[in-house]
Amino acid sequence: YQHSGGWGLPIALMAGLMIPQMVAGVLAGRDRTIEDEC
Repeated sequence: YQHSGGWGLPIALMAGLMIPQMVAGVLAGRDRTIEDEC
């Protein structure tokens, strides 16, 4: 906050970082099973 002079840049940065985290969370949380091929 002190370096940017307002809340716009910190909030935009956090929102920008949240998007890839959401994508990774959706991909990691998919309902998948491991099939046994033996």
